[in-house]
This record gives sequence, structure tokens and C-alpha cells, in this order.
Amino acid sequence: DKNPHNNHGAKLLHLVEEITPEVESYGGNPTSLKGVGGMRTKIMAAKICGLAGCHTIIASSREKDILLRLLDGEEIGTLFMANKEVHTNRIRWILLSRSCGSVEVDEGAKEAIKNSMSLLPSGITNVNGDFRRGDIIEIRSNGEVFAKGITDYSSSELTKIKGQHTNQITDLLGYKNYNHVIKKENIGLF
Repeated sequence: DKNPHNNHGAKLLHLVEEITPEVESYGGNPTSLKGVGGMRTKIMAAKICGLAGCHTIIASSREKDILLRLLDGEEIGTLFMANKEVHTNRIRWILLSRSCGSVEVDEGAKEAIKNSMSLLPSGITNVNGDFRRGDIIEIRSNGEVFAKGITDYSSSELTKIKGQHTNQITDLLGYKNYNHVIKKENIGLF
């Protein structure tokens, strides 16, 4: 739960059922701009594997016969359980990509997205960041990220149409790209 080199009270976690923001924080801050080799990088690798449906074990390669001991069931590392839902390559790419900004949505929009529907401008309550059409953005509700998607409108356009019905988009912008802000095929749920 902490870096054992810096914290004598650190506890080895034998099982992680879900990689939450709290679990990600156990990896600490990146030690360099490259971000290669530290615990944070290992946790991100376990997250990628989990989204692909693979269980992952992080264990010390310095231990003698580590693979044989792990296969025998010895608890000498941390087992990260795979996600219950295996995402397509496209959705994994969306979920793991760096976001260019975010939108805050109301409860109705959150439920619609969770029921495999597109995000409409009427459900957006706030726009954060500076992003363009085609960028990946976070979708938040009550301050928490629950999805990511590829936006069909820029941040400046969304600022003008947020909270509005689709039939008002043309009046507000002078044009309409789509009725939706993010179509359902371009949304990945965490």
C-alpha cells in the first residue's frame, strides 16, 4: 500500500480486485518524465492487462524460483484481477488514452450512458479544458470520472450548447455537426 523502501509500515497487498484511483496512488508519483520502471508503471500495466481480460501478478524477480512458487499458489506477490467485462481494442484505447478535457453530466445523462446511449448536450452541466472535435475527453458525474469518449464538438462549442436540446444546436452555433456530443460507439465505461 506504500513504497516499502520509504515506509516501514507498508503492507503487501496479496489481492487487488479492482484498480481504483486509491490503488493507483499506491504507486506514488512518477520519478521521472519518462515514467519507466516504477510501481506506478507496473500498476498501469496491470490495468491494461485487466481491461484485456488478463489477471496479472506483480512480484519480485529477485526471489528464487519466483514463477514456480507463484504457480504453486504461494502468496509472494500481488494478484490483480481482470475486469469482468473485456473491452474491445477501440474502447481500451479510449479508456487508456490521455484526456484533453472533461464534461460534467447530470444523473440522467449518466444513466443514459450506462444504458449504452449517446451523450446529448442537454445532459452536460459543465465543460473543462480546451479540446477539439475528435479529442478524447473524460465524462464525469458528481466529480468522478465514470467514462471517456471521443467528442464530436470542441470545448468552445460545448460551452455554448451545454444544457440545451439538440434542436437548438443550429440556432446557437449556426450549424450542427450531430445531435449527440459523443456517440455511444465512442464511449468507454470504467
